[in-house]
Amino acid sequence: MKNLKIVLPLLLVFISSFAVQAQKMSVKDGIKLTLEDYNIELKAGETQEKEIKVLASKFYKKAAFSLKIGSLPEGLKVNVISPISFESPAKIEISADKNISAGVYTVMIEGEGKDGAKVRTLALALKVLAGSSLSSID
Repeated sequence: MKNLKIVLPLLLVFISSFAVQAQKMSVKDGIKLTLEDYNIELKAGETQEKEIKVLASKFYKKAAFSLKIGSLPEGLKVNVISPISFESPAKIEISADKNISAGVYTVMIEGEGKDGAKVRTLALALKVLAGSSLSSID
């Protein structure tokens, strides 16, 4: 029991320091784009706003870049409504037309450097649900 009291705190310190190192390593090589949820559900005819945050290593904190939306299927729109920066997340607006087919679509959002160099790509799985076809009866 005494050994457990000594070993357990040491083990917790080791695990927590490893977790901090793993988090630092995730942006060690430049810039990383993050989103709270990479799987988004959207009903046909609906619009949602999401935030994309940027994490960067110290060297890249002053880099200038923007977001570029990849090609989209007809009936699906993704717009950047506020630019991305290290101080504040970018806001994107995702909308599906009323007539879009239900299904799962992949949306690619790319961070693009000032000189046109690719920074990072963010892939979203966008599940579009069928819209309501019921109408009110007077």
